[in-house]
Amino acid sequence: MDFVRSGLTVGILTLLWGCAGGEGGGSPHGSEPAPELGTVEAQMDAFNDHDAPALAAGVTPDFAWFSVRGDSLAVETRGRDAFREGMEAYFASVAGVRSSIEATVELGRFVALRERVRWEDGSGETRSQAALGVYEVVDGQIRRVWYFTP
Repeated sequence: MDFVRSGLTVGILTLLWGCAGGEGGGSPHGSEPAPELGTVEAQMDAFNDHDAPALAAGVTPDFAWFSVRGDSLAVETRGRDAFREGMEAYFASVAGVRSSIEATVELGRFVALRERVRWEDGSGETRSQAALGVYEVVDGQIRRVWYFTP
């Protein structure tokens, strides 16, 4: 599974940006970040720890991960167990992979973020790729994720 892979992206980001008031973080008037953002940040921490069981615990049983590229939508994984197994395989195959959040926008149960993933390629060189992720958070767990990559 390639978890790291448009006009649609620009449209969604513009919509979310406008609804959130145009500032990163999405919390109006300096208030505390929404709990949905905390859920996504905890998931990012588990990713950086290469902790597939913690990642799986952070998603709903009917979790779905979608990749969007151009006009194509692909299901990367569906279900908590399949997600855990996929992440275990991913961490075993990609040395030193880490991710960071560069910007966020929050809108209700949705958190949009620009994420940068870094890893070492086969020759030991550090590589990176940015993507736009949109997370749907329900009752403190991630239900769906859409990843848009160039």
